[in-house]
Amino acid sequence: MDHLQGRALAAIIGWFLLFRGTFNIVESLLVKDYVEQWWLILITGILQVAIALWAVGYAGRSIAVLIVWVGAWALTEGIRNIWAAFRLRSVHQRAATLAQPPVTPPSAPA
Repeated sequence: MDHLQGRALAAIIGWFLLFRGTFNIVESLLVKDYVEQWWLILITGILQVAIALWAVGYAGRSIAVLIVWVGAWALTEGIRNIWAAFRLRSVHQRAATLAQPPVTPPSAPA
C-alpha cells in the first residue's frame, strides 16, 4: 500500500470513529434511564473518540496498528449487539407473558 493511501485510509477511519464515538456518547446519555449498562456505551464512545483523535492527529501512524484497533472495535460492537439482542428477546418474552389475559379457574357448579 502506498504511503499516501495509508494516510488517507487512516484519516477516513479516524473521522468515522470520531463521529461514531460522539454518537455513542450522546446515545448513552439519552438511554441511561432505560438501559442498565448505559455506561458500557459511554466507555465505548470515549474510547472511539480517543482512538479517532490519535489516528487523525498524526497521519503517519502505522496502518497496521490502526487496523488492529478497528478490529477490536468491530469485535466490541459485535459483542455489544449480541448482548443487546438477547436482552431485547428476554424483554419481548416477558412482555408477551404479561399481555396474555389472566387465567381464571372454572367456577364451581351451584
